[in-house]
Amino acid sequence: DIYVVSGIPPVQYAQTVGTGWQFISFPIAASGAVDTVFDDSIFGDGNCDWSIVQWYDANDPADHWKSYVVGAAGASDMPVMDNAKGAWIYITSNTGDGQLTLGLMAPPPVSTDIGLVGGWNLVGYPANDDSTYDIGDLKADTGATIVETFGAGPYNLVEPTDNTVLNRGQAYWVYVGGPTTWTVNW
Repeated sequence: DIYVVSGIPPVQYAQTVGTGWQFISFPIAASGAVDTVFDDSIFGDGNCDWSIVQWYDANDPADHWKSYVVGAAGASDMPVMDNAKGAWIYITSNTGDGQLTLGLMAPPPVSTDIGLVGGWNLVGYPANDDSTYDIGDLKADTGATIVETFGAGPYNLVEPTDNTVLNRGQAYWVYVGGPTTWTVNW
């Protein structure tokens, strides 16, 4: 018997990173254990190491910050990473190709629904479009009043202008007045 599986073939994703804190996400339609998702040795050159990944869970008012600390899996409270989340990751060394290559492959999503709660949300941008969708579009689609991304300053954040284009692999802080769903098309 011959079986044919149709659909979009899985893809690999790599993000250029430096050492220190990075504000990233990954656009592919995957979910997995944090230590597997960010394992550069599976598909990358194995020379990008990190010590902690953090995500802000807007749905948990008792403990917003979730973390995964290398070597302290039992104390970590961030078990999975998916393409709707943005994350802070601390890169300790990157002596190879300059990229953090994800340790899993998955097909690109057709679209991703990201549930936003009233207040701050730390999200990814799971899209392939790095040229047309901008901060103004995000605000119009969600009612967001403030959007921040990686930059300079004491918190490594900046508030870009409305015509700044969103980039896959980047993470964003989004402030909305009430709950809404942001649908991101690939």
